[in-house]
Amino acid sequence: MASCRILLVEDHVETAAVLSRLLKISGHDVSAAETARGALDLAGQRAFDLLLIDLGLPDLDGRALLPRLREVSVAPAIALTGYDIEADGDSCTAAGFVGRLVKPISFESLLASVNDLCPAQLPPDLPEARPAACP
Repeated sequence: MASCRILLVEDHVETAAVLSRLLKISGHDVSAAETARGALDLAGQRAFDLLLIDLGLPDLDGRALLPRLREVSVAPAIALTGYDIEADGDSCTAAGFVGRLVKPISFESLLASVNDLCPAQLPPDLPEARPAACP
């Protein structure tokens, strides 16, 4: 199983709690923010392997947040959205997201996306072999 340092940006408290808990149970290290400002603060404090960003944040659209996060992180980003329309997917791709998950998110889809983008977990005695960031 892959292990990933994930920044989850989700303003719906219950959704963030459930996603965080499920990802942590799956072996991932999750830091959560409810706002764009909180996400920028966390990203400035530590490195992440993957960004999961809700598009409908209260202080900044997720598509506008991603370029600001790019100032401190090159981690791939997956958009989380409540809208399953083609234009939404196109705008996510144009903004730089590598994927999009539509709410309600199935845990299987989330985990498959995360595992596809995260570096493989290596034994602790081989840190130099671990990729620096997700592909």
